[in-house]
Amino acid sequence: MWRSQITKILRANKFERYLDPSVPPPLPTLTRSDGTTVPNIRYAQWTLTDQNLAAAICSTISPSILPYLINLDSTSAIWTTLELRFQSSNRSKVIQLKNDLHHITMKTSMTQYIVDIKYLVDQIASVGSVLNTEDIILYILNGLPATYQAFKTAIRMML
Repeated sequence: MWRSQITKILRANKFERYLDPSVPPPLPTLTRSDGTTVPNIRYAQWTLTDQNLAAAICSTISPSILPYLINLDSTSAIWTTLELRFQSSNRSKVIQLKNDLHHITMKTSMTQYIVDIKYLVDQIASVGSVLNTEDIILYILNGLPATYQAFKTAIRMML
């Protein structure tokens, strides 16, 4: 969820290039035709924006994560580190959520059952994974009690 919020803000302000480590900053100096070098104003502007973005991202990070970022110099380095650090925990979270969805059953009302499934599907989406609509329907049908057998059969037979 945090990733989604940050990327939306950066995309809206046309700053997503600062997240991409393959996009190099402008050169710090420019060489004139006479061989002398001068500071590159574009580099100074890029550095100012990059450091402001890095500070903004770090200000949204929990204190327990900050030690992994403190010595990184650019927004792209911070972003890459965060993605690598959380990729494995996201994978574990997706597996757990999908397992919960696979084993969900209707215990009380149909309304609560659908709300519980929607919550799990939304949580899976929030950590970067997507479920196929047909799979969601299958999970819903599989969790229904035997009293819904006729309904389950009718849904499964539909085109």
